[in-house]
Amino acid sequence: HNPVSLERFENGRSLRDDWGLPPDATIVAFLGQIRDIKGVQDFIGMARRISDPNTCFLIAGECRDPDKFPGSYSEKDLKMMAGEDKRIRYIGYVSQVENVYHTADIVVVPSRWEEPLGLISLEAGACRKPVVATRVGGIPEVVEDGVSGFLVEPGDVEELAERVGRLIADSTLRIRLGEAGRARVIKDFSSRPVR
Repeated sequence: HNPVSLERFENGRSLRDDWGLPPDATIVAFLGQIRDIKGVQDFIGMARRISDPNTCFLIAGECRDPDKFPGSYSEKDLKMMAGEDKRIRYIGYVSQVENVYHTADIVVVPSRWEEPLGLISLEAGACRKPVVATRVGGIPEVVEDGVSGFLVEPGDVEELAERVGRLIADSTLRIRLGEAGRARVIKDFSSRPVR
């Protein structure tokens, strides 16, 4: 298991104003490599199935040339997948990812490959954000289904949209799952992996 610096993730700040996001919008975020194994295409498919006009979907990560990096998506690819949906925004590579977590209300980890651990889920938990992730690799060791987030089968875009939609509709549930995620990170993923 990887440890997470609680201090680093406590010191993040919301970038809603910087990115022109409405203060009352629900923000759903994807962070990571913009590749098919990370499920960014499923994130976009999920976003397009959720009709709530007051929800914004952010994609943070570095786009790479698919000709040089097979399985990667370019910014043009993302725009094509998003179609005319202006709620889906690619914000590029962000070095201080803690700020993305503090901007978001929900974090989605739709990986299609066997993640050894899934650090995004730990970082989201450190920031008290509920996670909707796929049931692959080490992710179920981090995200407790129904406790700190929800787990879905890889590639199941409908189930992904249903779980995220449930969190969009219920801010109390978001807070409860986020606090449980934070408690789990403090207990098992701050100093314990180092010991």
